[in-house]
Amino acid sequence: MVEELGVTATVDHCLAVDWIAADNTGAPAAMWFPGEILHVFDGGTWDDDRIGEIRLPPSEITGIKFVEPARLPDLLSPADARRALSALRARINADGTVILENGLPLAPTILDRAAVLQTARPTYHYPWHQGPAPHNLSSPWSAAARWRTSTRWDS
Repeated sequence: MVEELGVTATVDHCLAVDWIAADNTGAPAAMWFPGEILHVFDGGTWDDDRIGEIRLPPSEITGIKFVEPARLPDLLSPADARRALSALRARINADGTVILENGLPLAPTILDRAAVLQTARPTYHYPWHQGPAPHNLSSPWSAAARWRTSTRWDS
């Protein structure tokens, strides 16, 4: 990550190992190698401070963007999008490293079969009211507080 993002981090959990066949690299046949193996590691969840540490090399990466997983096929090559989505599903499954071939899992899980992460979450734009909450607004928490204060816990 230091080379691409200028950030030092410990990554010790491999989400995916992807074997890419020589004929799927997009390179001319004369340049085919017997294939390659790519590893995808879990970098964890980053807070605003960590994201602020990112320093991009001027000659390689021109910018970064945080997007919904469902948008990855629009932004990445098909194989890279499949690999990224498979790695994200492996993280959700918490069932160990997923083995891929050209971005596709050799043993698909229910999340793969259900195409989890391929549909964007709906975007909601609710108006924000800056004032106090209306006095007649009830919540389950206020009911629980009333019950708790009217009940003796030590008897």
